[in-house]
Amino acid sequence: MKRAALLLFLALAACRREDTVAVPPAQPKPAPPQQPAASLLTDAADRENLLNIAHGGTIVSRTGEATLKNSPVQAIIGDRGASGFWSSPPHDPLQSIVVGLPSRTKLTKVGAQQGGTGVKSLRFEASLDGATFHDLSTVKLAANREAQMFDVAPTEASYLRVSTLDTDQTFTGFASIHARGTALEPAKPGSLDGCWQMDVDSAAMHQQGAYVFGRVAETNGALLLDGGSDGRFYRFVWTKGQQYGVAAIGVSPDGQHMSGAKWHEEAETLFLSTSWMATKAPACADRPSVSEAVFRFYLETQGRYPMYGLRFDSEGNLVESESEAILDRIAKLKSVRYVANELGQPDAARNRAVAQKKLDTLRAALEKRGVDVSGLEFVNHGSEQPHRDADTEATRSLYGAVEIELRR
Repeated sequence: MKRAALLLFLALAACRREDTVAVPPAQPKPAPPQQPAASLLTDAADRENLLNIAHGGTIVSRTGEATLKNSPVQAIIGDRGASGFWSSPPHDPLQSIVVGLPSRTKLTKVGAQQGGTGVKSLRFEASLDGATFHDLSTVKLAANREAQMFDVAPTEASYLRVSTLDTDQTFTGFASIHARGTALEPAKPGSLDGCWQMDVDSAAMHQQGAYVFGRVAETNGALLLDGGSDGRFYRFVWTKGQQYGVAAIGVSPDGQHMSGAKWHEEAETLFLSTSWMATKAPACADRPSVSEAVFRFYLETQGRYPMYGLRFDSEGNLVESESEAILDRIAKLKSVRYVANELGQPDAARNRAVAQKKLDTLRAALEKRGVDVSGLEFVNHGSEQPHRDADTEATRSLYGAVEIELRR
């Protein structure tokens, strides 16, 4: 009995030891290589991209897109957010886009940056007239989110056609398309003045020098635009009832094609409302007369108004002949603050110098009009103030403006 009891005790003890032995955990599988987060990617490539909307690039035509929010305009505004890409319609991956260059250019490089529906292969074709195209290069893209550039034989072009070649995908697309080279003529955007037919809506614009006032006849009411040209593309603030926001528009040099993007409140990916692509229309029912409605709305509700209708050259000198509409508007204002922001220069010192030149030449223009500037305040912020998410060429221009601020 004692022997049997001893054996039973040993057996039970062994069971208890097995219960308490730690089982090594299963080793996790190695995580797949992560793509860089969009927020970590710089837009260095877009600063040299001739197709960027802020440099004068425009969408001339396209065969299709999944939605207007993911139209080809996304491929030229430099937005690297999660939804900032052009996408083909579902089950229809073979598409083409024609992009207008800011001017006649000798191209030396083309490229693209993948987006959420990464394209694999692209064909680039060049044209001088937008009608006859010839092959430039066919490229294969690596699976990453960086801008990928490819050398091409130096070729003169005014238009670039980009075609997707993938046939095995439900969707395909890219975040941006690129071209580099040497401009053979100065970039000069076409005029916005006149009537425009969009995909869904229509627009009518009144342009006076750099200043533009416009109306977009949307299906649920009229949207008012107030802004102007920085010499490369057009920047706007807009209102629709109590809604407001900013917009960017590029116009082809021949003045026949317009493309743009509209954001609610701020120019951020999540606030993108839609994109516009339009062709010049011969006539429209209601041409807008200039109104101060947007100007007053911004001063009353935001306490500020970006003067996109003031035209400055690359050194910061006010071009008075193109800025008269805004100069006339502000000449009657008293006790306001003029604040210069500049975000487009290579460094903070240069931003500050250009901003100061803008203030100095604005002050001189107002004095020339007989304005007593002693009651006005001129403030140089340069690039020192936080400017929302100004991380693209378009937003650096949108937020790098000279603004009116009300004194509180």
